Amino acid sequence: MKKLIGYLIQGLLWTAPLAITGYIIYEVFEFVDNILQQVLTPVIGIHIPGLGLGIIVVMLMAVGFLGQTIIARPLKAFFNKILERIPLLKFMYSALNDLFSAFVGKEKR
Repeated sequence: MKKLIGYLIQGLLWTAPLAITGYIIYEVFEFVDNILQQVLTPVIGIHIPGLGLGIIVVMLMAVGFLGQTIIARPLKAFFNKILERIPLLKFMYSALNDLFSAFVGKEKR
């Protein structure tokens, strides 16, 4: 019986974050879609269902771009400088970095 309760709790722990994320995405979609419909329907005269989805996709792409350029690159450069100063870590890091960039990097060798 304890195993079954353990499986139930594990199932909840796996499912809850997905369900919460899905709910938040749905609510944001509804919010953005309703605002766009209230603003655009009087201007263009027609109702375009799902327009919020396109706006959300564009917003997520913008956040991804800004996150990569403003946050990720400076952090990576900072940690690279630190790792380059430690001899053993420098060797291991550069070898692993070359290996990973050969397979999944933007410039495949």
